[in-house]
Amino acid sequence: MRCDQETGFRRGLLTLVGVMDLSKALGSGVFAYCVLFNAIAVHDVLAAAPPLAELQRNAQQGNLDAQYILAMQYLKRDGVAADAAAALPWLRKSADGGHLRAEYQLGLLYRDGVAVGKDVELALRWLRLAAGAGLMEAQTAYDELTQAQLTREFEQLRVAAQGGDAAAQYALGRRYLTGQAPLAADSAQALLWLTRAAEQQHADAQFEVGMVYKLGKGVPRDVARTQLWLGKAAAQGHIKAKVVLQDMLREAAGTVADVQKSFKFSETLPVYRAAMDGDASAQFELGLLFIRGEAVRKDFTRGLAWLRRAAEQEHVGAQRELADMSLQGVELPQDAATAFQWYQRAALHGDAQAQYMLGNLYRAGSGVHQNFTESRRWYAAAAKQGHVKAQERLGADR
Repeated sequence: MRCDQETGFRRGLLTLVGVMDLSKALGSGVFAYCVLFNAIAVHDVLAAAPPLAELQRNAQQGNLDAQYILAMQYLKRDGVAADAAAALPWLRKSADGGHLRAEYQLGLLYRDGVAVGKDVELALRWLRLAAGAGLMEAQTAYDELTQAQLTREFEQLRVAAQGGDAAAQYALGRRYLTGQAPLAADSAQALLWLTRAAEQQHADAQFEVGMVYKLGKGVPRDVARTQLWLGKAAAQGHIKAKVVLQDMLREAAGTVADVQKSFKFSETLPVYRAAMDGDASAQFELGLLFIRGEAVRKDFTRGLAWLRRAAEQEHVGAQRELADMSLQGVELPQDAATAFQWYQRAALHGDAQAQYMLGNLYRAGSGVHQNFTESRRWYAAAAKQGHVKAQERLGADR
């Protein structure tokens, strides 16, 4: 019997005293040793760990608990010289095997940059795994790190927006519009920043401004301004703006009572006809419309089918969208291997974000065998295109 198979004990709330009593009742065999390991893993009572030689032997044999405890002894100067670099391989092995506290501790190392380059995304990944299994310390650390990351990103956006960057102005406006942490929704600030971006011909911002006036989000509804900004976005080829404008014209003409609730209306959209004719960009846009329920009734199955059609035609946006959905488990089973395949196809077409994500997957060994050489290669490819996070990763790994 392997100790790491006794996950029920490891993830339970056994006390060390209770475990010692149980081990006496069961005898001094392997099972009692496993239970003792599991109690140590739960309570982090490293002082009660088996002798170092025994730990090393069991760790080398693949025992997850022994690997974790050995790593923690290296980190906490318990019985061995403090050596974070020596602790890291054992901690990774244990975490890769699904050891709850090893996942948590590895997340803390990446968060603090101990023995590894500081890496917020990997820290969040490991903390999320441990939190998902019910470890409250991991959930607390995950929430705190997420909040800190959102605050930093907001500050970076604000500085860039004040400097006149249209993309940053749009992103900042969207955050105010949706009330994304660390912000509360603020319709006045949302309209201010979205309008600044829209005035710089940012099509998505023009669409959002039009929708603010159409829906009356913090301002009186204004049909004229709605049509003005949606028209500007549509003139730049913005599909959703065209759809909403067509919707408004039909409603005004009285030919469709409620196009947003009419399922058949989707087949009258210009984008639908283009998608049926094999246009990959139209297939991508139509897929997003169905998935998000924008201008048509929400239908995830149809949306996913259109995205896949576009992706098979090597539409990079569709490939990356499918990869993101698979990696995050958004209305699909979480599948890192499938995410890797789609990111790889998009990366080979030169998409910087896909190259960056491919580097992350190789680095974490998620969906593919861990390979730091390949990870650095893809980070370098994204960094050459100006991808900021990829550049930061390369700098941290030096």
